[in-house]
Amino acid sequence: MIFVTIIEPRGREIYVNGVYDDPLGPTPTLITLNPGSHIFQTLTSGSGRRLVDFEGVVDNVPDWESRTIDLSPVDPPKPKDL
Repeated sequence: MIFVTIIEPRGREIYVNGVYDDPLGPTPTLITLNPGSHIFQTLTSGSGRRLVDFEGVVDNVPDWESRTIDLSPVDPPKPKDL
């Protein structure tokens, strides 16, 4: 297991590895995952098509390690299916 703490952006639901039907937030939050690389995203709010507006990555995290990250803005926001 690895432990990833996501601090920013605050109060946003976090989605991991492109799974958009099971948010793991709101931030700040501690997420427990399998070792390896993972992508973290937030989506725009409101009705209509939701876009990825913040994103962050952890690469090759070994077992029992921990990381703390802030997500970076995606400008312009991108479709979540890319």
